[in-house]
Amino acid sequence: SLDAYRQHMKDSHYDIGLAPLDSDEFSKCKYFNKFLEYTTQGIAGIYSDTEPYTYVVKDGENGFLAGPSPEDWYEAICRAVDDKKLRQQCVANALEYVRTNHTAEAVVNQAVTAVPEMVKPGGPYAKCGDFTKALRLYRLLKPVDWACLAVYYLRHTGIKGLTEMIRARSK
Repeated sequence: SLDAYRQHMKDSHYDIGLAPLDSDEFSKCKYFNKFLEYTTQGIAGIYSDTEPYTYVVKDGENGFLAGPSPEDWYEAICRAVDDKKLRQQCVANALEYVRTNHTAEAVVNQAVTAVPEMVKPGGPYAKCGDFTKALRLYRLLKPVDWACLAVYYLRHTGIKGLTEMIRARSK
């Protein structure tokens, strides 16, 4: 089950995750779930240098990209294993990416920007519920979210990672 998988990932304390993917039309239509899974578990990922990973992964910034050859994968694995600081920075940057682009607030904002009629009272999407109320509730609970994020950063990146996250958010 998904809960058992998440518990296994949490209990295993992995440092690096591998996400190979063929560069064919079928694979290019997939979603970058492994990036989200690894990131939320504090794992640095090594991903195939192909879509969908190239939509979100910047090599050496928030993960590692490996070309199609075994030598490319060997090089990416060595890079991730040998440079602990880079690996930790990739995790911190990936967490920031997910935090910025995949929160409930970010998704709602993206949806409202793409389809502004969703928040128009009496509009065609009025039956779907009031997104404005949900957005207000999310903003009200944001301090709790920040506290959870701080604990997560502290646990996975230490004091230094937490300090860097706070510094980056106060810019």
